[in-house]
Amino acid sequence: ESERSFTTALVHDPRLGAAHFERGILRLRRYEDLRDILELRAVSGSVRVAPRSEDPPEAARWKLGAKEDFDAMTSLEVPESDQLFARGFALVLDERYEDAEPVFNVSLQKYELNADAWEYRAFCRMARGDMAGAFEDLTRELRIRPRWPRGHYYRATASLFLGNPESALADYREAIRLDPARPGIYVQRSIAYRHLRLFEKAMEDIDHALRLDVRSCEAWMARGHVHYEMRKMREAGADYTRAI
Repeated sequence: ESERSFTTALVHDPRLGAAHFERGILRLRRYEDLRDILELRAVSGSVRVAPRSEDPPEAARWKLGAKEDFDAMTSLEVPESDQLFARGFALVLDERYEDAEPVFNVSLQKYELNADAWEYRAFCRMARGDMAGAFEDLTRELRIRPRWPRGHYYRATASLFLGNPESALADYREAIRLDPARPGIYVQRSIAYRHLRLFEKAMEDIDHALRLDVRSCEAWMARGHVHYEMRKMREAGADYTRAI
């Protein structure tokens, strides 16, 4: 309904920069509800900071809509911090993380309460391996919106890479409390349990993820890893086969 009201306003005056910004943020949220813009996966010694497959059509439509709104802002009168955020967001979508990070730096200097800017700068820092910097940015984000599940989820991922599985578990627990239907969080928490050699706990999380999405290749792969570390090679092989 809010998106419709901004669209109506823009029909009457397409140069309303604030309406483009607010509608762009709403469309961004719709996209994020369907899939993470940047998938963070603490596997294979690296963080994945880009989708591994094409967006489903509905998600692609929302992302394109958000990008169109943010692109439209470039020639309109809007606060400089919003202009900078829109420019940084466009660079992130193009996977130009090194170019996006300094844009978010300036945006946050102009307005440090933009939680989204802290989150996206954290992605950029993860892309170049700065997990400590990403952790700090996500902490700043969570001070602004402490009930944001993805902030807890991503900060937990950074904690894993910083060698703090106990800290990661605390954030995963909060992320699951706030967003219990996202299977990826359970898979990632299973990795923290694996680090602590709590294999039964890890398996519980993976099985829960599979109940939410039985086709999750990531979950089947994680299940194979747990079985492998438990020296259950036959079960591990079967899980890896399902992942493929």
